[in-house]
Amino acid sequence: MRNFLSLCFCLSLFTTFAQNSEIRLTTGLVGSDLFTKTSVARFYENNTLTNYYALRQDFRLSPYIGIEKRSANGVRQSWGILRASFNNGTAEVVKSDSSTGIFEPTSGEKRREVSLALRWALSKRVTAFSGQRFTTSFGLAIDPFFLHYRSVPSTSAGFPFTLTQLGVTGSFLTQFEYRITSRLGVVLQAPITFSRLYGQKASLENPLLTTQQQSNSLIDAEVKLRPDQLLLGVSYKL
Repeated sequence: MRNFLSLCFCLSLFTTFAQNSEIRLTTGLVGSDLFTKTSVARFYENNTLTNYYALRQDFRLSPYIGIEKRSANGVRQSWGILRASFNNGTAEVVKSDSSTGIFEPTSGEKRREVSLALRWALSKRVTAFSGQRFTTSFGLAIDPFFLHYRSVPSTSAGFPFTLTQLGVTGSFLTQFEYRITSRLGVVLQAPITFSRLYGQKASLENPLLTTQQQSNSLIDAEVKLRPDQLLLGVSYKL
């Protein structure tokens, strides 16, 4: 009985949410980082730069899933998951001794990366650029993101390095949609990033440095007007 009441409550919330509006589910692929993005961590000792780490993020494809609420006045509000990934791997160069059968790493590292990016968007249908089947809308997108990266060298020549970022990206959002049927459509989103605000913390586990010298943090803002993402998918009316 309790499960039945819970189901009724969820259905009533969904009905209220969808009242006088159209709810559509969108799935597809997101191409991110069309331009190479570099995150930099600098470590100082007595105001002297001692270590410089640069983490490059190149073009990647990720699955996308989102839900969109479309009001009768042409206003569209959507929520989605742009990226949710976890990578854990090892790359090593190993030297072997045939007489002893011992394998010894000469270079390489173990890597772990956790990446999450979400999207909230608000846009408006533009009647002048829309038709019976083809729809164009313009608006704003806010993308919160989280990144955690850690590398542990396979030899004593390097030191474990950790980088964590938490922030938000702002974009001008352009969306095109072609309706195949009344329920099914093809969607293309082409956001143009205009700002990126994030906090970053980095640590270098070098025992030769003091605790203060092994870590640093910063809050930074970037203003760059460029297309940095592309989303292609299909939408289905619920």
